[in-house]
Amino acid sequence: MRDKFMHQYPSYYPQSAAGPQEAYCYPEEALGDFRKWMRDVYRKDKLSTYLTGKVKSGSIAATKATAIVDAYKTPSLPSN
Repeated sequence: MRDKFMHQYPSYYPQSAAGPQEAYCYPEEALGDFRKWMRDVYRKDKLSTYLTGKVKSGSIAATKATAIVDAYKTPSLPSN
């Protein structure tokens, strides 16, 4: 079961300008499900699209987006 709480970014984050925002919090027991979703769904199907939008909006450089995608690639064993 998730719950809601009021979240405020620290002043050194640009998002702090929006003021407190309602956000969801989840029980610790949900962490395994979140990690599985992040690995099996988000990284494979959503991360590239999200980063492409950030590059187009000028929020991040294309080189940074590429570095993020590369950091999440699953390493493979060398073939002999």
